[in-house]
Amino acid sequence: MKNRQGAVIMDKTSFSNRKSKNIKETIILYSVSFFVISLVSVMLIFKGKSPITDGDAYSALFPTIAYIGKYFRDFMSNLFINHVVELPVYDFSLGLGDDIFALLWSGLSNPFILFISPLFRQEQTELTYWIIAALQVYASGLAFILYCCYKKLGGIAIVCGALIYVSSCFSIFHFLKYYLFILPMVLFPLVLLGLDKIFAGENPYFFIGMIAASIMMNFYFAYMITIMITIYGIFRLFEVFRKKGLKETMSIFFTCCVSYCIGVLLVCPFFIPLLIKVFTSLRSGIKQIPPDGLFLTSINSLFYSLIYFFSPNGRWGHASLAPITLLTTTLLFFKTQYKILRGFKILLVLSVIGIAVPFVGYIFNAGTYVTHRWAFIIPFMFAYAFVIMFPSLCKLNKKEKWVCFLALLVYSSIVLIANFVVKGYSYRHNKYAFFSIFVMILTICAIDYCKKRYSLLFREQFLLIITVFCALSNIYFLHSKHLGNYIKDFMFYGDAYRRISSSSSVAMKMFASPNNEDFYRCDTSRSSSANNDSFWGNYGISVYRSLTNSVTIESQLQLEGAGVWFPWCLVGLDQRTPLLSLASVKYFVALAAERAIVPFGFEKMEEIKAGNNNFSIYNNKYFLPLGYTYDNYIEQQEYEKFSALEKQEAQLQAVVLDRRPDTFKEKTDFNFLSKVLPHSVVNKDLTWSDSALKVNKKDAQMALSFNTIYPNSEIYLRLHNLNIDQSKLTTYMRVHVRTKNNAINKAVTVSASASTVYTPRDNYLINLGYYREPVSEQCKITWPRKGTFKLDDIQIYAQPMDDYPAQINKLREDVLENIYVGNDKVSGTISLKKNKILCLSIPYSKGWHAKVDGKKTELLKANSLFMALPLEAGDHKIELEYHVPGFRLGLCFFALGAVILSGMIIHDKKKKKPMKENGALPPVRE
Repeated sequence: MKNRQGAVIMDKTSFSNRKSKNIKETIILYSVSFFVISLVSVMLIFKGKSPITDGDAYSALFPTIAYIGKYFRDFMSNLFINHVVELPVYDFSLGLGDDIFALLWSGLSNPFILFISPLFRQEQTELTYWIIAALQVYASGLAFILYCCYKKLGGIAIVCGALIYVSSCFSIFHFLKYYLFILPMVLFPLVLLGLDKIFAGENPYFFIGMIAASIMMNFYFAYMITIMITIYGIFRLFEVFRKKGLKETMSIFFTCCVSYCIGVLLVCPFFIPLLIKVFTSLRSGIKQIPPDGLFLTSINSLFYSLIYFFSPNGRWGHASLAPITLLTTTLLFFKTQYKILRGFKILLVLSVIGIAVPFVGYIFNAGTYVTHRWAFIIPFMFAYAFVIMFPSLCKLNKKEKWVCFLALLVYSSIVLIANFVVKGYSYRHNKYAFFSIFVMILTICAIDYCKKRYSLLFREQFLLIITVFCALSNIYFLHSKHLGNYIKDFMFYGDAYRRISSSSSVAMKMFASPNNEDFYRCDTSRSSSANNDSFWGNYGISVYRSLTNSVTIESQLQLEGAGVWFPWCLVGLDQRTPLLSLASVKYFVALAAERAIVPFGFEKMEEIKAGNNNFSIYNNKYFLPLGYTYDNYIEQQEYEKFSALEKQEAQLQAVVLDRRPDTFKEKTDFNFLSKVLPHSVVNKDLTWSDSALKVNKKDAQMALSFNTIYPNSEIYLRLHNLNIDQSKLTTYMRVHVRTKNNAINKAVTVSASASTVYTPRDNYLINLGYYREPVSEQCKITWPRKGTFKLDDIQIYAQPMDDYPAQINKLREDVLENIYVGNDKVSGTISLKKNKILCLSIPYSKGWHAKVDGKKTELLKANSLFMALPLEAGDHKIELEYHVPGFRLGLCFFALGAVILSGMIIHDKKKKKPMKENGALPPVRE
């Protein structure tokens, strides 16, 4: 291709007019190169390693892939074997119960997961994970190739650009740990291609489809893509205005806007429920501004960003592009004849500035907190610039060679200055930069040497080899145990499944599985993953999902529960006996050696071996079924005046309602039994006075000594007004609590109040277990980090259980019977001798609709978490049915979008028909 390459970006020739042979050759060459890089990486770097890291990947993504696979295998089985169409939208194995639509964010509508996960069994989930992650990265390169081919760019250049795109830090850091973050790398080039088709005068259907697909697959990244294409579109519109005037500009602008709206309307049945889920979750309240503001970044961060722009071993927020992209970017700005690329150059500069300015990450994250998840745009921009300037790099003249050396000198100067300016900068950082400098020098010298001795094809092939080498180097420098050592975060292959197969959830599954006529939940003493129960299909309590039902978390924050780790994570109810019964927990599973942590009222039934562990199964003799009844109530506003332990006791004596029901009496005479226990404190490696807790050493300890005094009691430790903001820890830390006699060992997640990302809170109520007789006890609190924190008080409480059996028996005098739990439906019968309030231990949601004796009845919010129905005396049939909130409204918008799209298609056909009859070709918009 001959060239003033500057004309490339504005090329309007349709991809369909290109020779398919060239495209096929490009894809084959890319596929071979990608396979070689993958094979070498697996053999030399990932050998014996699993794709799963011990964090979000194991706790959230690994179980989700298995869950989605099972969900669609069941669907296909029912369809082809039972000839029944069943797609349930509510599942009680998602925490206490949740909407399956919440999984749309984490993969339910991701085609890679949707079509691959059902093909593999649960025990093959790690292999499934590998395949999904690798295919997403591979597909992102294919998307880049399709976009470049539409722009009529060269074959080897496109392959090199695609490899640069998929081997950036954003890709290799996230493709396993957070595989969801790779999806926008696939979508963005395709959305951009659709937009360029509109500017080229082609029909907008591809753009409509890609907008719909991007929102459907991941609305979070669709928001980011929307911002990007808006900025890009503005630059393109200015170019159209200069060349063709206002009328043509407004025509294209109108087509883009209408097409985007149609794409959104077509996915509203899924998009609106997700929006409702987002805005009713605690994540919608997240808002955090960095201490230095939104327009300043630290010197350290600035230099690291610049150095790691073209250097390997970058981590989160760094570009780590192939070093040779610095050369092509330099040539792009040096060649002033490329005026037509003015808008692209501005976008390139803006993307670089965006890494250094927190405000950009803040806006792209919808004004919540600063994050660089939008940075997938950077490798695309630089890879595309590389493709454009690839011919110039192959034909490097003398003047261009020295300009590249000058750019290299500037980069080297930044590296050298960092040694004196950046705090903590060391040889470790230098060696990565020196490697990049060496690669760039080698490339310049080799091309200069080969220019007169070898053909252009040879130089192109040489640049391909250099690109493959850079891709492998990026992977090696980040993962190698001798360098970045990111590989240490990954488990060995098979460990993830072995761990989840040795969990308490498996023991519960082996002991008893819930069926339609026998509803109950189970709890565990510990959980290596909060989503173990969803993996095995148990009805549990714990949950770790991005869009967790907010009432689940909020209700536990009111009770100062230690089980709340993040706004999206609940790791149980901290074995608090009343809360377990009120949540219809029938069984408790603990390791055989963990007898001390078993809650009051749970009796041992049998032992079960699961994997390498022996578990004991305990039965709750104070079990409450799915529906139990109260005689009276207390309003939410009065309930909120109680302390956390008083709230727990109040729920046993009266149901907490969000509004006053008719014909029922409000309870005012509560009997609270909790008592404060005196204690003494001995500090080691820390000081605590005047609310200031100064931790002088990592893992410093605070020892509390006390007598439990009251027999038959649960003991609670309360950390009052604990604030870690003063230490400038803007995230969280895990505080460990251990008791000597009762052998309790717990980790509590303490969040900074200023960090709304990680559950802002001040008070923590930690269950230290049940004590049958008074004993002298010692509790040790271990603080994992140095710093000065705020801690107003530490309290020890005894919660006598003397009234508990009678209170539970009162609640189960009249209960829901003949319970049936089906797909999105719950039913049962109840017989009452007097008016009572039926509490249903199902998390409150506006999606649930109730009928009492066939008559629609409003559900009330009960105990800040569940649902309630005020009932009159007599026999009643209770029916509940779940409808996804917003789904029906979404169908209306979908119908509107379908009508508009149909009208657009009909209009286009009518417009083309006369032209065909006259033998004329439709005009091509220049």
